[in-house]
Amino acid sequence: MRDEVEFSSLRERMVATQIASRRIKDKKVLEAMAKVPRHRFVLPKYLDSAYEDHPLP
Repeated sequence: MRDEVEFSSLRERMVATQIASRRIKDKKVLEAMAKVPRHRFVLPKYLDSAYEDHPLP
């Protein structure tokens, strides 16, 4: 299982590769996406996909 440091790294990568690359420039949006711990809102079986760029059930 991943730890909080690893999830933080995944979150940073998500913002850099998925959000900012779509030319989203609003600083508040980027900050929110960087802060929200998405892995805490998904079922345990989806933890590894929490920061990937596809919908989760």
